[in-house]
Amino acid sequence: SDLGSSFDSLREKLVASEQASRNLKERLQLALDASSGGVWDWNMKTNHVAFEQKYRSILGYTAEYFPEGFDTFERHIHPEDKEKLHELISDYVKGFVRDFSTRFRMRAKDGSYRWIHSEGSMLKNEKGEAVRMVGCHRDISEHVRQEEILEKQRLQIINSQKMAALGEMSGGIAHEINNPLAIIQGAAS
Repeated sequence: SDLGSSFDSLREKLVASEQASRNLKERLQLALDASSGGVWDWNMKTNHVAFEQKYRSILGYTAEYFPEGFDTFERHIHPEDKEKLHELISDYVKGFVRDFSTRFRMRAKDGSYRWIHSEGSMLKNEKGEAVRMVGCHRDISEHVRQEEILEKQRLQIINSQKMAALGEMSGGIAHEINNPLAIIQGAAS
């Protein structure tokens, strides 16, 4: 009887725990669906990276053309961004930087490069060794394009202001030169 009630209590706790787990998974999935990001999960011991489908679709790929693995990820990073990204990962793992948050370019299926904002968190084992990183990629290509347009406009405004100041200065110089010349011409006539 005591054993039966203990078993019933244990079963109720197990059912409640399974329901809580389902609710948590459901909330996580809803949050992921609502975000514009795709999740990656990197086992740093085996170098295996799992990509969820939304991650792949940012670049226009399916699982068939973008298989799981760190080498797949690395092959798609823009050559100019690889070294900086590797340094950041190394510094993050060593604890030199507190947050893993960066942006870089990745090659899409159509051959173009997309700007990606990547954020992640690291898990360490009981020895303090990095064993896993999990994070999210978001396509920020449009945002970067808008930043570039604004920067070009800012530089154009600065150049226009410089030209206006130069014109004003040269007008003042011409006036200063013409005044003595007018006096000399007046005296000569």
